[in-house]
Parts: sequence; structure tokens; C-alpha cells
Amino acid sequence: METEWLQELGLAPETAEAVLRASREELDRERGQTRQAEERLEALQSRYDADTGALRDRLAERDYAEAVRTAIEGADEGRGLRFSSRAAEESFRAALRRACPAVKDGIPEGFEAFLRQQREADPGAFAPDRPRPRFTLPVGAGAPPRGRSRAAEIARQYQSNLYGNTKGE
Repeated sequence: METEWLQELGLAPETAEAVLRASREELDRERGQTRQAEERLEALQSRYDADTGALRDRLAERDYAEAVRTAIEGADEGRGLRFSSRAAEESFRAALRRACPAVKDGIPEGFEAFLRQQREADPGAFAPDRPRPRFTLPVGAGAPPRGRSRAAEIARQYQSNLYGNTKGE
């Protein structure tokens, strides 16, 4: 707005200046509020972008973990991989993440080649398909007793005294 235009409308020059001054102050206040709103919008947008990125990362991590679980359970013609220890499994998973970070068709890309390589490099990390046989040592001398033991003789005498002679000796 200009003072000439206001004067043409019939306002006195002092009144026109007062109207212009009030209008400029209001315009400056509005610009300040607009600037504050833009700064707040930028802050909220950056927070939104950070939160969305964190969510995408968590979802990608979950999807990758599911792909690894599916690949491990489906390996060896569906029997699944079995590891010799928890540490071997954790080591396998960490190496798989480094070697095969991408997922394709629900399993880590290059999983089969990685599995063959790991089996050749560390065959002891994988448990055999069959359970290990357990061998135990025999208890006692390892042969049937040759005669009655002292404890068996005492038990026979006790039974004989208590119930009488029930069977032939």
C-alpha cells in the first residue's frame, strides 16, 4: 500500500501514515509467525524422516532375519541346518550377514554357495544328520555274579525269619 493511494481515498496524510505503519507492523508479525512455522515444519520433517528411516531399518532387519530363518530351516532338502553349538550358529549367521546382505525370493541371495563354502571351511560347526551314539561303561565287574553276595545272603535270611521258608533253598 502507498500513502498516495490512501490519500486518494480521502484519508488525511497523518492517518494514511498511521494506517501504513500499522499495516507494516502486522505484515512483519505475520512474516515472523510464518518463519517460525516454517522452522517448526523443517524440524518436524527432519524428525519424521529420521523416524521413518529407523522404522524402515527395523523392518528390513526383521525381514532379513526371517529370510535367514527360512533359509536355515529349508536347507538340506527341508531338514534344516543343525549346528554343533550355539556359538557356531551365531558365527554362521554373522558371516552370512556379511557375505549375503541382499534378500531375493525370501532367502539371502547366494545362500547355497555360502553354505557350501562354510561346510568346506568349518565342517565341525554343523551337527551330523544322525544323533551321536552314546557309549557307557558297564557298572560293576562287567560279568554276572559268581555266587550270592553277602547282602543277598542277609536279605534271604531276613525274609526266611520273617515269612518262614517259602521256597526251596
